[in-house]
Amino acid sequence: MNHNVPTNPVGGNPPGDDFLSLAQILNILWRRRLLIVVLTLLGLLAGIAYGIVVKPLYRATAMVRPGITNFLANGNPERSWQIKDVVRWYHRSMYTSGVQKALGWSPGQPAPLIDADFIPRGVGVQGGDVVTLTLLHVDRAEAMEVLNTSITVFNQNAEINTVGSSLSLERQSLQNQIDQLANDRDNVDIKKDLLDIEIERARRELKQIAVQEKQLELKVREHAVLMQQRTDKAERIDIGVGIADRGLGEMDDVLDRMRAKEARQSERDSLLARVPETEQLPFLWWEMAQDKTAITGRLLLSTLELEAKLWDDQLRVVDLRAENASGDLAHQADMLARRFDLANRSELVSLTIREKEINRDRTLTQELVDIEDEIRLLQSRREVLTSLERVGMIEVSDKPVRPRKARAAGLLTLAAFLGSIGLAFGWEYVSRNRSTIFASSADA
Repeated sequence: MNHNVPTNPVGGNPPGDDFLSLAQILNILWRRRLLIVVLTLLGLLAGIAYGIVVKPLYRATAMVRPGITNFLANGNPERSWQIKDVVRWYHRSMYTSGVQKALGWSPGQPAPLIDADFIPRGVGVQGGDVVTLTLLHVDRAEAMEVLNTSITVFNQNAEINTVGSSLSLERQSLQNQIDQLANDRDNVDIKKDLLDIEIERARRELKQIAVQEKQLELKVREHAVLMQQRTDKAERIDIGVGIADRGLGEMDDVLDRMRAKEARQSERDSLLARVPETEQLPFLWWEMAQDKTAITGRLLLSTLELEAKLWDDQLRVVDLRAENASGDLAHQADMLARRFDLANRSELVSLTIREKEINRDRTLTQELVDIEDEIRLLQSRREVLTSLERVGMIEVSDKPVRPRKARAAGLLTLAAFLGSIGLAFGWEYVSRNRSTIFASSADA
């Protein structure tokens, strides 16, 4: 390597060896330092101007996936749209007219470009079922509105095709089920009212049973009065029988005395018959005989009648006491059966009331809760029916992501610096070989 090659004067012939040493390179850079500094400063100013002139852009991001368009018989959701269909729809900017119309933009105003990206499934790659929508826009609020409107436009366009028709049918079917459950809920209220009426009817029946129990107690008291009446009657008859029995004893004594007198009277009548009769003696004797015979006959008849009546009264006392005892036993059996029947009826009515109260307060309440849960489930299913489903919220960066001022200034400054170095070497080369570069064919 030759380090002592003389410098070729400007405009002279080039040396035989064009290899530049480090010193020569540094010499060129030193001599062209003004050019390098000026161009580098211009690059820096251009980067600063770029950061000032270019409007800041915010990044809005939304995550979507094909929505649920139907529910199978087992309750599993069905998604009719494919991820590739969603990505293709965004890549072709098919949202433009819908977004312009929805936001009130003029037809010639271009809609911002929305980028749709997803991880495809492949061999060894799990992939995903979510599409990420990205939009760079100067206004944060409008960026969110544009993304949200594009999703709405997709769903509106999807409602037109066959998938949308099935989605509408599924939505209507769910609404019909909700209406039917609402009717069932109203029927539960009607069932409660009917149970209230049945409970009130059963309570009135309990009151009626209570009245019948009081009537039964009155019958017991009435029977007790009748029993006492029969007992008193039997006792009175028994007392009468005793009095009659004592009277019969006295009459027997009287009859015995009259029989004795009758025997003595016969002797007296025999004696009187032997006495000389006067005109009145036969008449007196006959009258006395007739009176004694009549009295004796009447006494005998009265005794017989009294004895017969006495036997009748004794039989009546026996019958009354037997009837009283038998009636009391029959009455006790009847009262036992009636009390059991009333107690059984009261218990059955009380159980019926309790059962109906349980049905009203628990069973129907739980049925109402189940209906409300089913309605909420169907409403949630109806609400999630959509062709394109949002996943989470639309996120917008707090600070602008474009332009990156420091990065732009640095890159432009670096580009200007490198360009100025290249220009310095190019200028140096041209200045040294100007005669050769610009020589005509005759001079060559």
